Amino acid sequence: MHNHTFLFRERIWSINGLFYTNDSGAGGTPCDGMIKITHKPNIWLNEGILKIHSEIAWEHVNFFEIIPFQPGYDFSTFQSMNTIMGNLHGKIMVIQNAIITSFSSENSIFTGVETLVKIDNENYNDYGYVFMEDKKLGSWAISLHGI
Repeated sequence: MHNHTFLFRERIWSINGLFYTNDSGAGGTPCDGMIKITHKPNIWLNEGILKIHSEIAWEHVNFFEIIPFQPGYDFSTFQSMNTIMGNLHGKIMVIQNAIITSFSSENSIFTGVETLVKIDNENYNDYGYVFMEDKKLGSWAISLHGI
């Protein structure tokens, strides 16, 4: 069993941090939200919402279906429905205290990477970015706290 509490255990996580777009400047835009992890017999669910508190506030909603990690394996795959990018597919890799995710849309127009770094059983730092072809759509530096 992996030594991670995020994803590997059912739990609700609060999110807060900064979201960066080309318009947000070096300081980023405050964001917050929640993630709910649920385990079913053959699938893990990751349901999340991230609220971006910019001049024009918006929400980023994700629904992941993750194939549970098999014994002895440090990677798995997932599919996701994203309100902005549509259907996504990707891979998840665990390396020591990090969970690294790479993903792309069905048509490969959208691609991205996310890295969660475990601080302790209650806290993770999350860094990532998403591109639309060669254009940066956004990046983030957020903290997750188990509640």
